[in-house]
Amino acid sequence: DPRAIDAYALALTHMDRLTSDGIRIAIEQLQEAVDIEPQFVLAWGRLAVAYAVQGMQGFAPPRESIEQARSAALRAIEVDSESYVGHSSIGWVRLWTGDLDRGCESLKEALRLNPSDPYVIHGDADCLMFAGHMDESIARMRELVTIGPFSGMHRGALAYHLFLARRYEESIAAVKVAREEVPGFLAHYTLARVYWVQGDFDKALEAER
Repeated sequence: DPRAIDAYALALTHMDRLTSDGIRIAIEQLQEAVDIEPQFVLAWGRLAVAYAVQGMQGFAPPRESIEQARSAALRAIEVDSESYVGHSSIGWVRLWTGDLDRGCESLKEALRLNPSDPYVIHGDADCLMFAGHMDESIARMRELVTIGPFSGMHRGALAYHLFLARRYEESIAAVKVAREEVPGFLAHYTLARVYWVQGDFDKALEAER
């Protein structure tokens, strides 16, 4: 149904902004897409990610959001167990609830099924990070922002991965580039943490404002 496809496309545009309003609109549009077309597996998968991001970013109560994410991810698998998006979305849910081994197993299967999907690549980068392979993780994130340069979600993750790798100046530079490329992108949390560990407490407090 063209209406479902239009709602899905609009949702992705708003979700990539990584703002409270953007995620809220994305959830509304994705819900509309699956209401119109209940077998729309891509929409179910992205709805799961949107709910999880909403909770992880503090835009809604985390426990409620992650359960909504889990429900949407399981629905995606129910609709098509062979689609990468179901494995990807349940993988994200498992990562964000601390089930790292099973989360990375799901994302590995998603990567096998569709190695070029941005959210699958993002998940692969996160799994490399959790395994302590920081250089490989950052390389994957750089690959990802080349594919999707206007995604606040992916650009924000690159900055944070660089921070975790103690590549602080590169992390600051990544935030600055993201702010140029993505309208409304802030990354207060990452910048504040970078400045804090560098001992620049005035900048850290300013970044939090």
